[in-house]
This record gives sequence, structure tokens and C-alpha cells, in this order.
Amino acid sequence: LIICDELLAKDKENTKAKSEKALALRQFRKFDPALVLINEAIKKEPEIARHYFIKAFILNCKGTKNNSEALQVIKKANELKPNYSDGLSVQALLLSEMNDKDREMILFDKAIMLDPKNSFAYNHKGLHYKTHGNKEKARECFEMAVKIDPNFSIAHANLGDYYYDVSKN
Repeated sequence: LIICDELLAKDKENTKAKSEKALALRQFRKFDPALVLINEAIKKEPEIARHYFIKAFILNCKGTKNNSEALQVIKKANELKPNYSDGLSVQALLLSEMNDKDREMILFDKAIMLDPKNSFAYNHKGLHYKTHGNKEKARECFEMAVKIDPNFSIAHANLGDYYYDVSKN
């Protein structure tokens, strides 16, 4: 946030800084200010797919009642950049929350095919397997997510949950 604020202090119209600050604010659950910033970035640069990806992610984190809107926003990102692994991953996550499990897995697989280092896709694919009782496939996905991004704390937590569940049985 500090770097984004410094960049915005120098140039209030810096859309990359606005976009990245919006993403950072999402982590602190400051969804409304994040949406203001990302909407400003989209207004100035409507051709940038990453802006739409970030907006969809913020809407998703804000709550499931926003998932229909988020799905429309992520579709725009995927139109602008059809083989955008992050966009496909967020679209798959939204479909998961809307109980469209078949399309969810197709999109996670496509996201991973496009970017084999997409730890987010592996982690969420693992959650799908866990939810549907395929613990070993879930473990493989969580391990891959951690291998790709050793700092991905949520993937570590999911892998830890797997080992805890196995130890109970």
C-alpha cells in the first residue's frame, strides 16, 4: 500500500497504482474503497484485462450476492485477454460458488494448462477435490500450489488440514 500511495502522490491518475492498491485493499476487507479505485482505473483504461480481473476478485470477496456481477466482469476480462490464466481461475472460483462444478473444473484445468505456475488454480482445484471426497487428488493440488509458491499461506493451511484429517482417521 505504501508504494501505491507514493506512486499516486506523484501521479493521481496512475491506473496501475490504483489497480494494485485496490487489490491490496481487498486483503484488508476494504471493499468499497477498493471498488472506487478499480472503477477509476477501468474508466481510464477500459482495455486492460487485469483491471476487470481485480474488480471481479473484489466483488467475489465482498460476498456471494455479488457473484453474478463478478461473473459478468470476469467475462469482460476474458474477452479482452482470452487466454488469461488468472481470469479463468477467478471465473472458475465464481462458478464453484454458484454450484457449476463441471465448468469450474474445466476452467481450472485450462488455467493450469495456460500457466502451469498458477498456484491459485491448483489450490482451488484442490478444494474442489476435497469437497467431493477425493482427498489424494486434493493433497496433490495443495502440494503443487505450495511448491509453486512457498509463501502461499492459504495453500499451506489447506495442506495442513489434509494432514490433520488423515491423522484423525
